[in-house]
Amino acid sequence: MQRFATLEDLDRYDTTIEEREEYEPHITSGTIIYAGVDYGDILEQAQAECDVLLWDGGNNDLPFYARTSTSWSPTRSAPGTRRATTPARPTSAWPT
Repeated sequence: MQRFATLEDLDRYDTTIEEREEYEPHITSGTIIYAGVDYGDILEQAQAECDVLLWDGGNNDLPFYARTSTSWSPTRSAPGTRRATTPARPTSAWPT
């Protein structure tokens, strides 16, 4: 598990250029970021440190933990591809 709270953490974990571009704005605004493959570890550590936890599961359709609320953020289509693609969108809300 990786924990990013300062810009120095980006060097400590030898992050890629893409990760830096994605993480830097959040870190400089004071948001702590966790990354890794053991979601249980990440969730346990994050819950110990925060009052509100926002989980971005990437391309996973379903969360791997019990939540108290759910929200979706639509993915924008690239210009000119609206008719050729169907962006992901929720079809129903799961009970909490």
